[in-house]
Amino acid sequence: PTDRLLEGRSLAALKLFLGSDPVALAEAQLPMHRQRLREMETTVSYPALPEGIRLTTELGINQERALIRFWSRIAAREQ
Repeated sequence: PTDRLLEGRSLAALKLFLGSDPVALAEAQLPMHRQRLREMETTVSYPALPEGIRLTTELGINQERALIRFWSRIAAREQ
């Protein structure tokens, strides 16, 4: 067991914090997160995947989905 929270580090989040153009950041981030999500969904579908790897991959899938939702909302501001 651990009592430490997940530590997320993102250059895009830092740039957002420091005032970079949010829509431009979103447009750059979305393709990368969508690709990563596809890769993780492929990985988690392997039938013989050990439980620990499957569970941490599912965690990553949920994180990528949340990031895609976030950046999609930001990108929609352009419209």
